[in-house]
Amino acid sequence: MSVILGYGGYVQLSREWPEPTVFPQSSRAGSNAIFCQDKAFWTGQRVLIYSYLGFPVRTSSQQYAPCPEGHRFWGGSSWAQGPETAHRGSGNTIFWKSDVAPLMVNPGTPGDPADDFIVPGTLQDPADDFFAYTISAGFWETQLTTGFDRVIEAYVNRDQLDRITFYTSENGAINRSPDQLITFSNVDYKNLLIAPYSSSTDYQIAFEALGEFLFEEMPQREQGASAYIDLPEEMTSVADDPEQRGWSILVGCREWTLQTDPTVLDTTAIGEDFGDSVKDVVRGSGSFNGFIPVSNPGSGSFDARGFIRLMLMTETGSKARVRLRVQDQRSVGCEKEDAVWIEADILLGPGEIGASVDEAINYSSQFVVVKDKDGIGIKPLIGPFS
Repeated sequence: MSVILGYGGYVQLSREWPEPTVFPQSSRAGSNAIFCQDKAFWTGQRVLIYSYLGFPVRTSSQQYAPCPEGHRFWGGSSWAQGPETAHRGSGNTIFWKSDVAPLMVNPGTPGDPADDFIVPGTLQDPADDFFAYTISAGFWETQLTTGFDRVIEAYVNRDQLDRITFYTSENGAINRSPDQLITFSNVDYKNLLIAPYSSSTDYQIAFEALGEFLFEEMPQREQGASAYIDLPEEMTSVADDPEQRGWSILVGCREWTLQTDPTVLDTTAIGEDFGDSVKDVVRGSGSFNGFIPVSNPGSGSFDARGFIRLMLMTETGSKARVRLRVQDQRSVGCEKEDAVWIEADILLGPGEIGASVDEAINYSSQFVVVKDKDGIGIKPLIGPFS
């Protein structure tokens, strides 16, 4: 059994991004929500949403959803009507609109139905016995009548029933502000692609190309995009970078303990806290007592949003990375000895957050060490500590 006790180091909290995910129209949950099984879409998450046919929601400045093909074509359809086709009403009304009332069909020659028809255009010579009229409405909706947008930005709110709704600001999403809710219109959009937001131009171009490809695939259920195609490098490189992902907070460690022998761990308790699937990748456990200096810009912003983010990133099972200092760099005679520290990927266990935000937020937690992407658990390192 090997337990290391130490002082110093830090824990890097940085939320992982969810995979770009496609949601078919059947995922709708009520008028403005979508059922979302992927737990990585959190409240406050800023996202990009793509719809190939045009976006099915409208803001307060829009009268119609910018999804021209999604509006109804025939009268009596259940889809929302657009400005050009509103006159069709139900299936029992005429197809064309006239600016001359009442509409009548020229009877033509009695007994000869072949010449019974309506003549469009301006009023003809009365001698022609034609009841003429002008077709003044369009045939279908276009981007000129409803607008046309394939991509919008929004902020997610997730409820306890795994329904997500969208808002125009992070505060609006956290508070579920009705005046910032993005409302869906009843248009036929087929599916949506939703991914975390990035301001990178290359990321956004790759995101739209991915959305176009997945529309052709027409998934029938919620599905991560990687099930259909390798994700573009322009997107994965951003997702792998904590700095670009945002929501990054450093917790300074006052003291910590690390159990390096996985054979002595209570796997039953681990399964209860983290799920049975974690047992096979656990390589150690420990705890730390730390702090987050509020005045340090590198630790993130600790206004109300910052504290909400901290709460989300420290839920049991959340991933983090530790750098625990074992020995400081020190001078021996005329030479300096390198520092010794330990790096590891961890899953956070039950913890406590001190809500005081005067100078520092206190945070302590238990954790388990898990394999990193290279299959390594606890990694001792020698060199300058940074």
